[in-house]
Amino acid sequence: MYRILIVDDERNERTGIEKLIRRYQFHLEVVQASNGREALEKFEQNGIDILLTDIKMPLMSGIELIKEVHKRGWDPICIIYSAYGEFEYAQNAIALGVMQYLLKPIKMQEFQNLFEHVVSLCEEKDHQQAESEALKIKLRNVENDKMYRQLLKYLESEADERSEDTEELFAREALVPVILSSYSYLFSRYWENYEEDINKIFNNNPVIINKDDTQTLVLAGCGRLASQRKREEVCERLIQMSRDNFQSEIFIVMGTKCSSMEELKAQYEIMREQLDYQFFITESTYFLIEESGFVKKESDMLSIYFKKILTCAKLKDFQGIKSEFEKAFEYVEKNVGFSSIYIKYNFSEVIKQCCEILHSGERLMEVVEDIYGSRSIAQV
Repeated sequence: MYRILIVDDERNERTGIEKLIRRYQFHLEVVQASNGREALEKFEQNGIDILLTDIKMPLMSGIELIKEVHKRGWDPICIIYSAYGEFEYAQNAIALGVMQYLLKPIKMQEFQNLFEHVVSLCEEKDHQQAESEALKIKLRNVENDKMYRQLLKYLESEADERSEDTEELFAREALVPVILSSYSYLFSRYWENYEEDINKIFNNNPVIINKDDTQTLVLAGCGRLASQRKREEVCERLIQMSRDNFQSEIFIVMGTKCSSMEELKAQYEIMREQLDYQFFITESTYFLIEESGFVKKESDMLSIYFKKILTCAKLKDFQGIKSEFEKAFEYVEKNVGFSSIYIKYNFSEVIKQCCEILHSGERLMEVVEDIYGSRSIAQV
């Protein structure tokens, strides 16, 4: 609904015009003012779409009011009306861009025609503004996308070449980088809805860069992630949202506060190293990078499990082989300190040795190829 401000020092005139608006069922919210000064106060308090003002008024004429309205940056559709139809008033009004002029006494048909035209002008104006805003958003998104691609190129390259525009990212506050990874093509199938949900969770207009079908980088303001508990809560919400809304498991690596591009690049390199651990994890999880960096845990427990497997193979205890393999997989999933190639190599070697012991290697090469081609510990 559009809002019209009626300005006239005669109360009866204002009331009469409002009644005509109601009579012809124009869907306008009516605001009244008795003089120019009061009218300016109404402009301050309300968004006015249409200004209908008498010319002859005390304190400030209608022409002076329109000049002041434009001077203050407001741009309503202006209508002037008066019992004086002199040419000089019309000239002054036209010079101010006022094309709507109504004479007293008001004729009903002229009033109806004029307001139908004015409402259509308001609708056209809204349409033009909407198109203009849509174009601005489109151009801004294109520029942002270009900047984000330059940022990713900088973060993932060894060179220290970056766009000056990217420094604007730190203009408001320090940022916390977050990598979201999923093998379920979550970021290509449901991207628009998923991006909307990410915005809701971070709640501070984060920078969201959809790198590819399986990985997204989020740069969030550190205020929302000030403490470790808050960071954990955000990660837990992301996991729950991905499961509930998109039936997808997600792997999250969340970095620490970065105040410059140099810090962000260093942090990003540490975070990318952690992505290798996704291979070993079948369910959603998250890693929080501390100031000291992420510490990998190494252990020789796998060699113990493998020795037991070979012992069971010699005894042809197939249930024992299965049980020890299950223990080995459980151990790998809980202790995320191994490289994927380390796991693939060791599991391949124990399979080879089992086949040699059992004299059964018909599918050995096929199995080894499957292991090395696996993308997760579940596939191994």
